[in-house]
Amino acid sequence: MAENSRFKTVIPKGQRIFVPEFEVAGASYRLEALSHWSNRGSIPLVLEMDPNNPHDKNAIKVIALRKRFLFGVAEDHVGFIPRKLAKLIVDLELASKLKPRAKSLWIGDRGGVCLAIDLLGDKYLYTSFSDEEISKIKNWE
Repeated sequence: MAENSRFKTVIPKGQRIFVPEFEVAGASYRLEALSHWSNRGSIPLVLEMDPNNPHDKNAIKVIALRKRFLFGVAEDHVGFIPRKLAKLIVDLELASKLKPRAKSLWIGDRGGVCLAIDLLGDKYLYTSFSDEEISKIKNWE
């Protein structure tokens, strides 16, 4: 049976949306990790650079954090920031300054998967960009 979840995670004070809702690349290859994540409610996502990725030197992983059964935190790789957006993030040196926020997750009964996220950042950082840089961020596709 298909599963469709829409998340209503609030934007933390002092943060704003840098990149509005988009699909995480490669999520369909990580169905097990997404299933773990979706069954646990509101679990934080983080970004992790993947400079040794053989397909893209600018690759940025999307990682779901979850508590282990007894103690500690497990990290589940649930996908990648799309290639074009990842390059822009790396070029603007934003990788360590942005935080993913889950928007929706759809898991179909025939294997289809779609994880949609926003990227949030400090609202004061946003005002430090030129109009041209802001345009590139908003229109990355």
